[in-house]
This record gives sequence, structure tokens and C-alpha cells, in this order.
Amino acid sequence: MERQNPMRLKVISVIVFAFFVSCHGENKKDAHHLQQATDIHKAMMEIEKQFENQLDSLKSLSHHAVEIRDSLQVIEKDFELWEKNVVEVPGDDSAEAHDHGHDHGHEHHHEKEDLQVTPEQMVEIQKELKSNLEKLLLRLQSIRQLRAHSAGD
Repeated sequence: MERQNPMRLKVISVIVFAFFVSCHGENKKDAHHLQQATDIHKAMMEIEKQFENQLDSLKSLSHHAVEIRDSLQVIEKDFELWEKNVVEVPGDDSAEAHDHGHDHGHEHHHEKEDLQVTPEQMVEIQKELKSNLEKLLLRLQSIRQLRAHSAGD
């Protein structure tokens, strides 16, 4: 039986150990980014509930206020487009339990099968989606303020 070179075994051991350490470090980093993306997504879903409640409230008033009806329709179309672009964070089990109780044509919250992104990119996607929703909410709130101001005249 041939005796193996001890130096060669040490080098192989070091390479294997370094590989496992780097994989473990990458997995921890990925897990951190996915958790961050999940946290952003959950915060975004809270904003979405707030948006939908305000939209429903303003839509009920728009029957009496023609001046806001057109603006609400535009915002509602933009919101529907936003919804179509929302993606779930892979591995977020709480997303499946998410139920709005509203009928706004929810077709989002599906993992996009062909969406191949890194965990870091998923964080950026969730940040962008949340930012876009916050802008929609601000537009809705400005309509509410306009409505309140014109009702006070």
C-alpha cells in the first residue's frame, strides 16, 4: 500500500476546510439578506393594508365628489400595476397566510418562477416595491387632504 504524502494531506484538508467555511459564510450572508427582504416585504404588506383602507374610504366618498373620482381611478390603476409586480421572498412561509379580505384583483404574491435573483437583489427589489407603494400612498393622502380642504370651503 502506498503511503500518502503528509504535506499533500494537509493541503487537501486545508482546501476542504476553507471550502466549507466559505460556503457556510455565504449561506449565513444569504440567509441574512433573505431575512432582510422578508422584513421589508412584511412592512410593505402593512402599508398595502393602509393604502387599501384609505382607497376604499375615498372611493365611497367619490360618489359625492366628482373632482376626486378621476384621480382615484388613476391611482387605482397604478396600484393594480404595482400589485402585478410584487413578488414573494423565497422561503417566506408567512406570505402564504397573507389574506387581504379585499377584492382588488389580487394577482400578486406569487413567486415568479423565472425570477433568478441573488438574495442581495431580492432586498433591492423589495425596497423598490415598498418605495413605489409609499409614493402611491402619498398620492392617495394628498387626494384625501384636497378632499378635506374642499369640503371645508
